[in-house]
Amino acid sequence: MNAIWKRIMGCFRAHEIWTLKQAIRLPVLSPILFLGLWVWAVPLVLILGSLSLLMIGSNAKLAMISFAPTLLIAVAAFVIVGPWFLGWVTTCGALMSGHPRRATQRLETLMERGPANV
Repeated sequence: MNAIWKRIMGCFRAHEIWTLKQAIRLPVLSPILFLGLWVWAVPLVLILGSLSLLMIGSNAKLAMISFAPTLLIAVAAFVIVGPWFLGWVTTCGALMSGHPRRATQRLETLMERGPANV
């Protein structure tokens, strides 16, 4: 399981590095490139969607049982993804206003974490 997680994070890091390089090269397209990173949220949306459908189409007892994991996953996703999302929004805003320093710092930080083992 650990090897799979490392591979997934390596692919995500490679995608984020590519997105940053392209956003630095074409600052006007940085919000569109940022939207491309949301492909990684598809599994989470599918899980939350299926749990939500379970709550809608079932009796009250099953709905309450499926509510707890849905709430925990949603709060955890918000806490983990929130700072990352706001960092990207400010980076895109800085790039579009002609200040690439934040994006280059972010790119250097990602590169220091090691090569993306894809």
